[in-house]
Amino acid sequence: MPNSHEQAPRPNLQVAARVEELLREQLEELGVNPRKLAPEDIAANMHCHLAPNGSMTYLWKGEPMLYVTPEKLVDENGEGSVLWRMFTKDDLAEDNEAGSYDSFLMDAADCVCEDDDPEPDVK
Repeated sequence: MPNSHEQAPRPNLQVAARVEELLREQLEELGVNPRKLAPEDIAANMHCHLAPNGSMTYLWKGEPMLYVTPEKLVDENGEGSVLWRMFTKDDLAEDNEAGSYDSFLMDAADCVCEDDDPEPDVK
């Protein structure tokens, strides 16, 4: 978890493009054609839970399908960078002996969903 003065890493455009590609693949594996989904169907069924450390868990109809987590790296010169690790449900199911899939589900349950934020009062 980042310190109070340290912000969680934010993904760049390349990370966002890869996440979108993986989400499309995961939907297709579920038999859903993402090209035929109406925006309101996506909004109703796709949710992203954000953790304080910057990791994201994407859920389709309440089922986790993609976990994205930042890994901060520091090279020999002290320069920092972020490596974004992405795990699909299938990736984690293969590694379930180590408990990875269980922690994936726990991370999803413990994250605060951006949709859970209270709406501001409109006057």
